Amino acid sequence: ETNSFFGTHLIRLFTLCGNLLDAQRIFSQLHEQSEFSWSAIISAHAALGKEEKAIELFRQMKMSEFRCDGHVFVAVLKACGSGDFLQQGEVIHNDILESSFDSVLHVANAVMDMYFKCKRIVDGLHVFDRLWNKDIVTWNTVMSGYVHNNSCEKALELFQCMQDEGMTPNIVSWNTIISGHAQDGKMHEALRLFGEMKKQGIEPNTVTWNALIVGYAEQGLCEDALNVYQKMQEQGKSPDYVTFLCILRSFCKRQTLEEEVQVEALPIVESSSASDNLNKSSFITIAKEVFARLQKRPVEAWNAMIAACAELSASFEALQQFDKMQHEGVRPNNVTFATILKATSS
Repeated sequence: ETNSFFGTHLIRLFTLCGNLLDAQRIFSQLHEQSEFSWSAIISAHAALGKEEKAIELFRQMKMSEFRCDGHVFVAVLKACGSGDFLQQGEVIHNDILESSFDSVLHVANAVMDMYFKCKRIVDGLHVFDRLWNKDIVTWNTVMSGYVHNNSCEKALELFQCMQDEGMTPNIVSWNTIISGHAQDGKMHEALRLFGEMKKQGIEPNTVTWNALIVGYAEQGLCEDALNVYQKMQEQGKSPDYVTFLCILRSFCKRQTLEEEVQVEALPIVESSSASDNLNKSSFITIAKEVFARLQKRPVEAWNAMIAACAELSASFEALQQFDKMQHEGVRPNNVTFATILKATSS
């Protein structure tokens, strides 16, 4: 049996390591459960993609002697939003109203986030309008909600409104609004906001740079994506796993677009665009350079690198990456083996 305080911290530790099985084992061995341990195990399931189980645990807690607190409500609302469980989210929102937690700001923010992720913008805005003590997280939640629901113009209006009401945007605010425009293909506006952000003394971080790379990647603008990456390096920002995936996506997207153009414009002709300067061989070299700079290389990153080699018919390079992966002690999973099979059979 495990002490509740110590056990709660163990649950959180195992969650950070992605080990849900041991987190659940510790929870079941607790001598005495508490609101904190319930919150921790519900959060663990929500964070690791087991939303239905998180909601089930919440129901179990309600039937026990423990009273749900704000942390528990936030944890289960995250599960409802991530898994698109709107009906359960509405029931939980009603529980929050009945227990008078609706005025607790971080709970209200979580309710809004749940509604936005379930594409119920009006319900999320209704919660927002009733709040009198909005903080920066509140404003960012609504902006993110607009972006999530493809309403960039509304997000930009809100971005201006929050400043008019005396709320200074933080790095999350800027990243949200820049990311929204970049994902929407509005790179001119995204770059304008990027410049404005720097003028106001906010230093772009890796998330900011990634947002621009994603924008170019989605349009298959490989050189532009790589130029942003180069500037990112010049500013001393280290790439992360997302950066790497975006660089890969930009090239693969460009390849797809070129193939579609060639199919539509028979007979097939060689493209004379500037993007042809970046051939498959040089792209693999660039991808390896970005990959080598990653501080953390989980199995998903290795799979992406191997998949890129497979996509470019570079079977020898794919096998080399597979060998390096194992030498670094990263265990291959089913995706890895499927990708290697694709690489060696192409």
